[in-house]
Amino acid sequence: MEVCSVPGRGKLVSWTIIRRPPTRFRAKGPYTIAVVDLDAGVRLTGRLASVSENIKPGADVAFVGMDDATYLFEERAA
Repeated sequence: MEVCSVPGRGKLVSWTIIRRPPTRFRAKGPYTIAVVDLDAGVRLTGRLASVSENIKPGADVAFVGMDDATYLFEERAA
């Protein structure tokens, strides 16, 4: 195995809103966990930094940073 960089753009596969987080993450709740298929062919689990009411599976998303070793994604304009 070797480390490599990939573009952080992809498609939203699925997501869920955690409304009652475990004690360790209580200060961050509620938050959204997402599964994203990156254009590079990698599937990642991370968080959505924000969620619009109109978001749907297949929405374009982009990596925007890290939070406590968790990948953060945001919806991109179509």
